Amino acid sequence: MKKKILITGSSRGIGAAIARLAKDKGYEVLLHGRTDSSRLMELAKELDSKYLIFDITKEDEVRQALSKTTQINVSQKPGNL
Repeated sequence: MKKKILITGSSRGIGAAIARLAKDKGYEVLLHGRTDSSRLMELAKELDSKYLIFDITKEDEVRQALSKTTQINVSQKPGNL
């Protein structure tokens, strides 16, 4: 069973790079974006990954979004992938 990792802010930049690295290392990647952007959807297709939309500064949005997914079982710093 693959370990699942949530990468916040993964629609572009460092987050997208970390998502690609995690996928290459064999993780099941769960992407995140604050808005439903075309970049996020394109990356989800590229990596064959699901994604969540929520504002990390709003606890209710975070709880609601995370309640829609199964267990996330990786909590490592990006340098440890």
